[in-house]
Amino acid sequence: MSLDQVNSGKEFIDMTQDAVVNVTDSLISDVSLPAHEYAVFYENPVFWVGLSFVLVVLFLAKPIGKVAKQMLQNRVDGIIKQINDAANLKDDAQKLLVEYERKFVNADAEANAILQKSAKEIELLKKESLEKLKAEMAIKEKEADERLKASQTEVMNEIVNMTSDITIKTLKTVLSEKLNDKMQDELIEKSIKSISKAV
Repeated sequence: MSLDQVNSGKEFIDMTQDAVVNVTDSLISDVSLPAHEYAVFYENPVFWVGLSFVLVVLFLAKPIGKVAKQMLQNRVDGIIKQINDAANLKDDAQKLLVEYERKFVNADAEANAILQKSAKEIELLKKESLEKLKAEMAIKEKEADERLKASQTEVMNEIVNMTSDITIKTLKTVLSEKLNDKMQDELIEKSIKSISKAV
């Protein structure tokens, strides 16, 4: 039912009420007036007015009742729809609340899980870095030891060579100063014999 129909139904009901009030006032005023002498009741205009009123009310009762019933039904339907909408909104709000509470609880658990995972990853990374550093230090230490040994060997060789050179020079000097030519020749011969025996 449209809004115009509802408004026209209300206007019709208002007009009917006004007519009933007017007829009732008319009947009351007729009763209070001195009675006219009528031979029979159907000659009395009050009777016809009353009869007309009853007929109009009977004639209009069904359509007015339908209009009033339809208006009331529409109003009831509107109220029921509003109640259902409010109930649906309440259910939706409840679902949203439950979902947000679940998300909040899950977020807290997820945050704890992320923190624990991060702590484990940091510990693992620290351990790997430490092991890598130890391995690198061991390699560098080994390289340093090898370099030190090589340097020691080189120094020892240099010392031996220097000692040999110094010894030979000293021997040459001493021999040249202390041995004469004959002794030198004998020493050379002995050395040659010693070398030939050794070979």
